[in-house]
Amino acid sequence: MRTRWSILTALLILSAPVVAGTNPLAVRVSPTKALAPADVLVCAVVERDANNRALAVEIESLDFFSSSSAELEGDSARRVNDFVFRALPAGEYEVRVTLYDAAGRPRGTISRTVSIV
Repeated sequence: MRTRWSILTALLILSAPVVAGTNPLAVRVSPTKALAPADVLVCAVVERDANNRALAVEIESLDFFSSSSAELEGDSARRVNDFVFRALPAGEYEVRVTLYDAAGRPRGTISRTVSIV
């Protein structure tokens, strides 16, 4: 199972270049459509920057909410951060990923949608 996620993460990284000077965050969510209960992988790719301090991921539908976060150590933090939300029930979900600076201000936010039937 871990190997499958590692391969999926590597493929997502290779297909998700981050353009310098734009949003310091790129996000891939997989799958975007699935049958319930579904595991959803959120892969956040963060440009290295001394101001990066935290990454927060929220997944929300009308009947469900979950979140996770990771502390970042500036420009020495790992670039790829994976979050897995397991056994999500049916629903239309919004996935929000936010990158925060040292003062707690958002540096970038990206939203994606997931449909689980």
